[in-house]
Amino acid sequence: MKLNWFESHLVAGCSAAAGLAACSDDNVERFAGVVSYDDFPANAAGADRSDDLGVAHAFVLSAGFANGSAVQYLDLGEFNPTPAKVYILTKGGAPIAGQFPIVDTLPDDAEYSPFWQIVEVAVTGSYKANDVKSLKGIEDAGWKQTATLEALHCPIVNPDATWFAADLGATFLVFWGTGEEIPNPYFDPSAATDDVNKPTLNDTDATASDIVLTPLWQKRMRGFCWSDDLARRYPLVDDAGSVSLDLDGAGNRFDTYGVAFGPGGELGAEPTNLLPVFDHNLGDADYNPIVFQSFVASLDGSQPGSVADFDPEEVASVEPSALLDNPIVFPLALERFRVTITNTTPAAGTAGSLDLGAGFATVEDGSAPLYFDGESAPSALAEFAASGDVSALVIGWPVSGRPLSPTLDSQVVPAVAPGESVSFVVLGAPFVPLFTLVQKIVGLDNGFTGVSELPLYDADLGAIATQSLELTALITNAEAANPEPPPDTLEVVGPAPDLTDSIGTLEIELIVPAGGTP
Repeated sequence: MKLNWFESHLVAGCSAAAGLAACSDDNVERFAGVVSYDDFPANAAGADRSDDLGVAHAFVLSAGFANGSAVQYLDLGEFNPTPAKVYILTKGGAPIAGQFPIVDTLPDDAEYSPFWQIVEVAVTGSYKANDVKSLKGIEDAGWKQTATLEALHCPIVNPDATWFAADLGATFLVFWGTGEEIPNPYFDPSAATDDVNKPTLNDTDATASDIVLTPLWQKRMRGFCWSDDLARRYPLVDDAGSVSLDLDGAGNRFDTYGVAFGPGGELGAEPTNLLPVFDHNLGDADYNPIVFQSFVASLDGSQPGSVADFDPEEVASVEPSALLDNPIVFPLALERFRVTITNTTPAAGTAGSLDLGAGFATVEDGSAPLYFDGESAPSALAEFAASGDVSALVIGWPVSGRPLSPTLDSQVVPAVAPGESVSFVVLGAPFVPLFTLVQKIVGLDNGFTGVSELPLYDADLGAIATQSLELTALITNAEAANPEPPPDTLEVVGPAPDLTDSIGTLEIELIVPAGGTP
């Protein structure tokens, strides 16, 4: 943690032991600086991205799914369910307008919690908002304190952080909640200045797509916290004087593990890179940023979008492994598409029957084609057609300085026998919109089928609801020319001789959540 002492020369003459009156003739506590962290703080996932993004204090929101829709959430990990205290100054039973809440702990303290037990402080006499800035000031004034059995949720964050979207495609405006102005990144100095095109912005300009912080006091220093709903109150339970959060209303987060076989054939689990799934979304009646984390199996490797995509018996019986603070912040422009491949060739043993072997599918932005040992995409597909080795295909060229990953999703495609179909799910995003599929044709030397960089979005960046196209047999130049020796560089040259008819169909369907459009 780093503390900025903006007024240390004023504070130096005030002894902490001397009390409130010693620091001011008017019983006004001096401003002692701003609490600022070198990270978000460190317990937040996504708080360690400054080096690779090249932006000081970079913080990246996490991605997940809730009720079929993609979301961005603040992953604060495990937390202390025993709340710290926040002091709300009141007069006549109502909070004093303009007064910042007062706390006495920070994330570095063992007793810190992002949930704060509300202590109402009844102020007497004349008082101006923010004259008192510490618990010591409250105690020196002798005001009555009444601890409630309610908490508010407001994790302390770094006010200097640059908030990135989970897909790294944008940053968010951050307002401090103090009325102070911030630079307007959209200001055009060459155009006329008006209510929209102006050099600075203040809190009144904030929209639902911006980050608005809540200022607070901690030992006369100004800190900041963020809340998805500052007005919401969380019930507490008092067990013989020990106060903690009532977890009866907590939600659930499901992370996935894959099923794998060990060297001796024993069944085991392996981690996946799939996004977590929450059982409630922001705005739902039962939504809660407090979630129990559980792990459930993913048998096909596809991204689930809701709890309904898991085995209901496993969901009902799984034991939670952790209690997390995961408030959802914004929606995320990320869709799921169901891909269905059907082998339409005649039944095995009849003329024209073909087996489609294992393959590979990707979703990328056009700068990350499939490649093989550093070769370009045509050579990679040709190598695959010759070998049928899925593991030989690698995804994406490394792009220096590029903040957004060029490959969004990749899936191993299972084999498809004649007359059968397979389905799997891929992710897509408006700026990562291209789908590529390759499958080896069993028994056809150097032959394969698929599509290359098929758009999943239209010209207006809207997700295409359904697409259907025919699959044909393709071959490489090794088969077409049959040279001896083979060419130095294999390339895809076109349809296989005598196999110009369709051998299958590819259907891609946008998965729409129950609540409507993604």
